Amino acid sequence: MQNKPFLTRLKGWFQPGYGVDSTDVMDAPKTDQGSKSASSDATPSKPRTIEQWSGPAQAATVQATGQAGERSADNVQLGSLSASQNKLEKLQDGYLQVIELVETIRKHQDRQDERAVEFSTSLSSMASTLAEIQKGNNKQVDQLASIADELRAGNKRGDHWQEVLAEFPKTAQAQREALLSVTRQMEAVGDRDDKMTGSLDSLREAVTALGDATTASSVAVKNLQMTAIEDSERTADLLEAQNKRFSMLFAVTVTMTVIALITGVVAIMRGG
Repeated sequence: MQNKPFLTRLKGWFQPGYGVDSTDVMDAPKTDQGSKSASSDATPSKPRTIEQWSGPAQAATVQATGQAGERSADNVQLGSLSASQNKLEKLQDGYLQVIELVETIRKHQDRQDERAVEFSTSLSSMASTLAEIQKGNNKQVDQLASIADELRAGNKRGDHWQEVLAEFPKTAQAQREALLSVTRQMEAVGDRDDKMTGSLDSLREAVTALGDATTASSVAVKNLQMTAIEDSERTADLLEAQNKRFSMLFAVTVTMTVIALITGVVAIMRGG
């Protein structure tokens, strides 16, 4: 015990030979004054006990004080053991909490790894989707280019027809002038022969019919020209509608891509 040397030193303070082993003091014989004197005379070399110096009452008091000190030391040691056990239990609880915290962190990191893998997979699929969209856009661009080429070719054909149709009035006018000239010549010689007059009348009727036919042809040409113009307008409307659909599809695609990226970033931020 840690308090035993202190008690031994306390008992040794009352002895003349300070520093003597405590067992000699504790095992000293307790006799009356006569026997003490005889033993001291018989053995002069042995140190005196507490009773020889301070008397039986004081020796009993010192011995009771030593026993009380030993019991107090035992109680202190028991309290120290109990406090140490409580500290060990608290330390064990702390270690268990640390282990649970480490396990929670490990699970959280596993979930973070899974989310990172899912996000990487989503980005890969999104990249393939964007590549497919780009291919579709390229196809649409090619189709629009072919439509534009066809429209340009159609415009060239329309210009050619317009040139041809523009020549019809000139030809008809020349025919009318020629017919008028023939009519005037026929009228000049109409008096010569009745038969010639009848022939001229027939020719006049033919010329009139030809003029009507020419007028009808002009009307038909105008109708054809209007139809060509309407076809050109319809083609332009179709091209404009196709461009609008293409623009809407591209805007929707970009919007969905941005939303998907924002959703992934928000999920990572919430997980972190």
